[in-house]
Amino acid sequence: MARVYIDPGHGGRDPGAVDGKSGTDVLYTEEEDLTLTVGMLLYDALKRCGVNVGISRMADVYPSLGERARKANEWLADCFVSVHFNAHASAAKGMEVLYYPSSVKGKKLAANIYDHLAPITPWGDRGLKARDNLYVLRATSMPAVIVEYDFITSEEAERLVVTEAYLAAAAEATARGVCDWLPVPYVAPDGNEADDPTGDPDDVHIIVARQSKYGLVEDFCNENSLTHWTLEDLNVPTSTFHITKGGE
Repeated sequence: MARVYIDPGHGGRDPGAVDGKSGTDVLYTEEEDLTLTVGMLLYDALKRCGVNVGISRMADVYPSLGERARKANEWLADCFVSVHFNAHASAAKGMEVLYYPSSVKGKKLAANIYDHLAPITPWGDRGLKARDNLYVLRATSMPAVIVEYDFITSEEAERLVVTEAYLAAAAEATARGVCDWLPVPYVAPDGNEADDPTGDPDDVHIIVARQSKYGLVEDFCNENSLTHWTLEDLNVPTSTFHITKGGE
């Protein structure tokens, strides 16, 4: 059975990136909370796909970087996926996936994950980046990636990434990428083996959300010139939203 080690970044005494309220920004966000949410959702998604999953933390605790890498190595994981969100003094936004420069398999894993994540973000993403100065990429003995889902310091991106819709979609997209790389069949939340439902990555987005979040998704679409099909239009379960770029 394939073995994947998930590392929700930061935790405990280390909140990671923090974005406070200021001006029109009414959200207070700590990276450690988002990474744990995505990490646990990814854990469940990969379990559903029949993967043996290890994880560095399942609560608000701080394992050291050395402990994270050591446990993944001792567990003999096939790959290591570290979950993070980004921050910058500018209004930068967009997703990126980091890998160790000399790891051919790590770069392929990064590419598989990136390909599935790209359709769920409505702005240009930042690509794959080789990094040799990040501990968990250097110290792990298996292909390893760090997924930076987006910038919580961008007011626009922050409004998206704190939603249950985005966090669930991010975890499922990451699971698809990992399943492609292993390779094992991806099993959707409804229990069916499924092809990628997002279609053309330059056109269609699917965001999974609870019915109670519909107004939030509708507002986001309106603010970003995205056409959305309502639940009534689609006659689909209330957990699915279909969104297309550019009013197409």
